[in-house]
Amino acid sequence: MIELEFPSEEIIEEKIKNKKSFLVGKLRDFEELMKYCSLIEQIIEKNYMSSRVKTKGRTVVGIPFVFTPVGWVYFGFQAAHTIITSNPDWKITRNIFSRKIEVKYIE
Repeated sequence: MIELEFPSEEIIEEKIKNKKSFLVGKLRDFEELMKYCSLIEQIIEKNYMSSRVKTKGRTVVGIPFVFTPVGWVYFGFQAAHTIITSNPDWKITRNIFSRKIEVKYIE
């Protein structure tokens, strides 16, 4: 999988149209990570495809709350999100800790 640093909108769109998986790396901060994630999702939808956005390590964050009402809501939203975005064309995985976004075409 090719890693892109600060790719332009045109480069992202080219990868998506050609159904090529890629990695966006070396992002400066959380704000930039979210900006690129939103941009990638918009480009996928503009090309009449669907995506599922996941956050790596999200389940680990919720484990301490598994036996509380807050935990039930948290895991309920995770399950609902998975059902709503069933059978996507693309899987977008954002890693908050390494500030990378993996964009994978699902064949």
